[in-house]
Amino acid sequence: MPRWLVLPPKVADVWGMNSLVLEGHLGFTDGLSFSPCGTYLATCAQRDGALRVWHASTGDCTLDIPRPGRMLPVTVSFSHDARHLAEANLGSHYSQEDVSLSAIVYDMVTGNAIDTYVWTIPRRPGLLDVRLVFAHESRNELFVAIASGGFLEVWHKKIDSRTFEKAWEVQTGIRERGHFIISAISSLVSCFSLNDRSIICRRLESGAHVSSHSIDVDANHFGNFLDCRGSDLIFQTLGENGSTDDGQHWHGRPRVQKLDTQTGRVDFITYTEETWRPEAISLETGAIAYTKHDTGVVYMIDLVQCPKTNKLSSYEGSSVTHVSVSQNGETVLVASHGHVELQDVRGNVAFRSSKVDFRAEGHSAYVSGDGSVVIAHVVHGTHVWLVKSGRDLRLRETHTWLCSPAVSGSGKLLSFYVLAPPKPRDGDGTNGHTMAAGMADQILLWDLESGEEIEVAHRGYTPSSSRAWMLFSQDDKTLHTDAGDLDLGTGEWKTGGVDFPDERARSISDDSSWLQLNGEDMLWLPESHRLEKDLGEYFECFGEDTIAYSRQDGSAVVMQCVDP
Repeated sequence: MPRWLVLPPKVADVWGMNSLVLEGHLGFTDGLSFSPCGTYLATCAQRDGALRVWHASTGDCTLDIPRPGRMLPVTVSFSHDARHLAEANLGSHYSQEDVSLSAIVYDMVTGNAIDTYVWTIPRRPGLLDVRLVFAHESRNELFVAIASGGFLEVWHKKIDSRTFEKAWEVQTGIRERGHFIISAISSLVSCFSLNDRSIICRRLESGAHVSSHSIDVDANHFGNFLDCRGSDLIFQTLGENGSTDDGQHWHGRPRVQKLDTQTGRVDFITYTEETWRPEAISLETGAIAYTKHDTGVVYMIDLVQCPKTNKLSSYEGSSVTHVSVSQNGETVLVASHGHVELQDVRGNVAFRSSKVDFRAEGHSAYVSGDGSVVIAHVVHGTHVWLVKSGRDLRLRETHTWLCSPAVSGSGKLLSFYVLAPPKPRDGDGTNGHTMAAGMADQILLWDLESGEEIEVAHRGYTPSSSRAWMLFSQDDKTLHTDAGDLDLGTGEWKTGGVDFPDERARSISDDSSWLQLNGEDMLWLPESHRLEKDLGEYFECFGEDTIAYSRQDGSAVVMQCVDP
């Protein structure tokens, strides 16, 4: 641990949660499947056409089967004893009327193809998703489920047959990949219903309805099914449900959950990261295989290393949406959907506001350099809180946008930068940093004893950077700013003034993977603690070497450094 990092980010005992990184495919991987005992993981990729089997403990590639270019592998499945592997492919025949499918069974020892079956299905518009399984404890009996055009159909190849026959068909409205799963062990076909936000289970052999269970997840926030074993059905959801005056919103980290198909009980398994797409899970070993982006790399994590609670966020039913740091680096402002808090760098709460409707888009919050004043722009106006007394100035009628507050040493004067009203881009929300960049048109002074504005207008002020700052002189006669000094008696400006420490000494690299000192990489950050710059996250780094930022998963990261 470097000595200059005096307050490190809170991380798990294992630095990063990836236990294995499986590289080899050239493009997007599909059809990930664990063997029943969890010893092996099979993967296939359409771009390179390869089928690979990996040892789930060591990451070694134990089987590499090149595929003919005319076939596109879409799903794989192990037999019950893991001695055989079946693969379903989209064939070269893909006309306006029908689609060619094939199923190939391989020997796990030699990698040789044992059986090949080819058949065609009517082509429907839209999604085409395929799943394949061996019948329980049988090498020669296969089931293939196909979702296309809002229908789900199951095809069956019996032991002595050389062809596949359609077993049954039902209209489901499935529109997304991964919204259904089949299991020979449980003898079930399960799918997510768009109509009533429920998971519907049907008998694999006949399509007969078995059960329906509501999970209160809409189509945009259901991820995909991972496994079905016994009565346990494993799936991913993409956020946590919450509510506001405008209706429902979703926030927080994606989660893996387990549904008991007999009782309907839903249990939490673990949280995952925003960019992960879990594809397979082994309940026997507690391993999860996931992909991200389209790189062809497969990552594996151990459930022991996964967070069991959303411990990075301290708010029940809410998430951190904005973080700011005082200029002295001693206090951190944390705004959530329901409250605004001021904490020290260790997380101890010094001030907590009453309930407010604070949202990430179009709203912002600021703390004074000494941590004595908090400003929050919320749905119904602007709040200015005096931390020690808890007094709320409640500037509800103001049409301006206030930022960078400062309090005089005597505690009698309060100053703000006043920003011009924001202009949203193409109807989208605009975050506080965008509005702070060169849009200030005056400085506002406030008498804290009388509670009135002081008639000193300084229009035409332009901050020198988007991270504008100000502080009073000890005699309260001069206001030092990043653009110069303001004489509060005469209203005259003087250029030069007080030099503020270089706030860029500590920073986050452009790819968010390093904490930097004057542009040099100093400390590598695990993926779970990186700043998501491309998603409009708020980032503050001040002269006293405190760095804080909020993340899409609803957490806040705070670090503090000294000069090495």
